[in-house]
Amino acid sequence: MVERLLAEAEKRARTVAPDVEVSRAVVTGEPLTVLEAQSRAAELVVVGSRGLGSFVGLIVGSTAVHLAAHGQCPVLVVRELGQGTEAIVVGVDGSSAGAGAVDFAFAEAALSRVGIVALHAWTPWNAPMPPPQDEAMPYANEPGALAAQEERLLHEALVGRQEAYPGVSVRVTCMPRGRLTRNSCRR
Repeated sequence: MVERLLAEAEKRARTVAPDVEVSRAVVTGEPLTVLEAQSRAAELVVVGSRGLGSFVGLIVGSTAVHLAAHGQCPVLVVRELGQGTEAIVVGVDGSSAGAGAVDFAFAEAALSRVGIVALHAWTPWNAPMPPPQDEAMPYANEPGALAAQEERLLHEALVGRQEAYPGVSVRVTCMPRGRLTRNSCRR
């Protein structure tokens, strides 16, 4: 049965995208471990937004969340049919790997003729404290300084991309992780 499903999926992929190299394989093991390992040699990993797991109510499945955080290549999370794509959401963290994800998202958005939502979520616990400008000042953030620093990180990660893809509209979202999680559950 698995071979038949794979053969059908391969045939459909080749029909939809004849210029794309398609391969198939049956790999046994824990899905998260296998997919993360496969991402090391892949150019793109595509997963559905929801799996067959028991985390009811999640907007995105736990496999997609894990791969987005730990995959070694761009991860494309595909929503169910019938849910129109208004924008491509890309997580921005300021890293070199994250820069690759931003580049990929802009290229895909241009091809798909949709916009980008550039998203950066942060917590006070994972954000570095900026050094004081004057050593006589106490080593502490002024109110709002951390949020401003995280906003700068997001905007700096987008530098040059908007000029390279002038037809792609960009919306930026930068907020503490907890607030972002609460807002995303309202969709």
